[in-house]
Amino acid sequence: MSRRIPYTASLSNNGLPYVKVGDREEPLVIFISGSPDNTVPDGIALKPFVDGVGRLAETYTVYLVKRKRGLPAGYTTQDMARDYAAMIRQEIATPCHIVGVSAGGFIAEHFAVTYPELVKRLVIAIALENG
Repeated sequence: MSRRIPYTASLSNNGLPYVKVGDREEPLVIFISGSPDNTVPDGIALKPFVDGVGRLAETYTVYLVKRKRGLPAGYTTQDMARDYAAMIRQEIATPCHIVGVSAGGFIAEHFAVTYPELVKRLVIAIALENG
């Protein structure tokens, strides 16, 4: 029988909403979502995400991290990458496997180039070429 995987939804110190699934010390996987929606699932809507990463969370602690709310005009994917770097430095304090999903792939690319010391591996998933 597999163990119950713990999960929490929270807000980082610098304003990034996230869901944390699992309780492993290392390694860590960060999913950067490019969705324009900056809310993390909660309640019953959280169950499909937890179930979807359940097997992964038996080995890894998995974070789904969204962008800040109320971004000003002109806020770039480089600015968003800086937000993710600050969150990882302040709250996780170790390099992570980074998965950029959809438009989050663009943020993840900037993140990996600018903050390579925080990246163990980079995966770009379902991202389209811009332009």
